[in-house]
Amino acid sequence: MFNPLLQQEKFDPEGTYTTRWVPEAFTPLYPEPMVDVKESRRQALESYKEMRGGM
Repeated sequence: MFNPLLQQEKFDPEGTYTTRWVPEAFTPLYPEPMVDVKESRRQALESYKEMRGGM
């Protein structure tokens, strides 16, 4: 599972690609994240583990 915020830091540190497709990024018009990426990842991994039978 990819963390989009971490991927942006690693592969687009100046925001060149991001601002091409999301011009309002890095401005006050851009909304705050709607989910906690770390928590949503934890929940997804937990759900996947349960689906696999607790392995």
